[in-house]
Amino acid sequence: FGSSHLAQATGSSHLAQAFGSSPPPTRLLTWPWYSGLWLAGAGARVMASLLDDTTTWAEFGRRHLDPRVAKALTTTLGLERPTLVQSRGIPVALEGKDLLCRARTGSGKTLCYAVPLVQRLLAAAEAKGTATALGGIVLVPTKELVVQVHGVISQLLAFSFDVLSAECLLSGQTYSKAELPSVLVTTPSSLLGLLKQRRGTMRPLSELLKVLVVDEADLMFSFGYEDDMREMCAMLPATYQAMLVSATLSEEVEQLKGLMLHKPVLLKLEEPRVTGKLSQFYFVCRDGDKYLVLYTLLKLQLVQGKKLIFVKNIDNAYRLKIFLERFSINSAVLNAQLPHGSRQNIIESFNQNVIDLLIATDAGLGDSGLTDENAADQEEANEKEEDDDEFDQEDKQPAGKKRKKLKRKATEEEAPEGEKPARLKKKAKKAREAAAAAESAEEQDAAELKTRKKRRGKAKAADDAEEGKGEQGREEDVGAELAD
Repeated sequence: FGSSHLAQATGSSHLAQAFGSSPPPTRLLTWPWYSGLWLAGAGARVMASLLDDTTTWAEFGRRHLDPRVAKALTTTLGLERPTLVQSRGIPVALEGKDLLCRARTGSGKTLCYAVPLVQRLLAAAEAKGTATALGGIVLVPTKELVVQVHGVISQLLAFSFDVLSAECLLSGQTYSKAELPSVLVTTPSSLLGLLKQRRGTMRPLSELLKVLVVDEADLMFSFGYEDDMREMCAMLPATYQAMLVSATLSEEVEQLKGLMLHKPVLLKLEEPRVTGKLSQFYFVCRDGDKYLVLYTLLKLQLVQGKKLIFVKNIDNAYRLKIFLERFSINSAVLNAQLPHGSRQNIIESFNQNVIDLLIATDAGLGDSGLTDENAADQEEANEKEEDDDEFDQEDKQPAGKKRKKLKRKATEEEAPEGEKPARLKKKAKKAREAAAAAESAEEQDAAELKTRKKRRGKAKAADDAEEGKGEQGREEDVGAELAD
């Protein structure tokens, strides 16, 4: 599996945390769609090869950092030595230079940008006398990374929380606090939503931002944030510090580099040669025998420690879980369709050794499986459900939320035809069809009415003629009687 698939499935930093900090040897099992098994096991922690043996955090802090930040690193986070990417990248970032950092997952990139971010904002707050709202923004592509990065920055502020504040904003949430934080960790779309929400009540971002960080920059465009990133870049100030960190230097990273960085320092560490006890093998078997082979490997404990099994799709994941449960082998399934809270609980259970076998798949990411018409149907059904519930919830909704909903509807209805959501397009199509049907019905009614008038005219004429004949007959009878 590529690193991007791994990051999409669970959040790369979470897996690095899970595997990098657990004492037992780690085993990875891939469950591919071809007839075979590929297994790898790491008996030694690769993290040790990434540490900088020439210094400690205490020494590094005395030379470069605010005592409060250094104390948080050694006391709250319990770290002894920085990694190579941290000892090389932090001094460069503290000089105020733009930084483009490429390092593999688990190398310590989060602290590489979080430490100088906190350090610079602390210095600016002391010089000004107060901290600036949204002075630092960290953009990440997933909810899991939002939560994790916010946790790391909050720990760094353990001894400076009276000066700086850090908050996170997840996708789909509305920031409800009156005061904006010093550091905000969020996704690009959520940031734009916050800026639009506070438009008119806060200073422009171009007057606030001092440090901007984009984590997992190589995944931003693939997660659908390209338009959001370009829109946000138009709001940036003329002078600010930017840091891009990524596991790879892809074409997307190069585009972001051109949009956001100014004469950046490129930090690209050579990957250390792995000298741990790494063993891997590929086992060819028939498709019907894979479950039997996996059961044998697990039941006989030929594979020990934590296991991560990758499967092709979500159906296969739950099928494998049910199979293992028949033999009292506990496991959990991790996929993109689970709610964010459920994914977090599963990852925490895996990290804390509550479960030691995790079945994962990246199926469903960025692909809901719905066509435009089906998506419109689903969106319309969701809106109808919201409308049905609106009466009951009317008194519970804040006034700002109601105004925002009405404004969104008005904006969508006034948008050009090509930019309207699928829901509105389908409504317009139904309205046109209904209008055409009504017009046709009116024409049919007019024709039927005309036919009825003709029929009534003919019937009346026939009645008049019959009545005339009757009168003439009666006159003849009277004449005959008089003659008699």
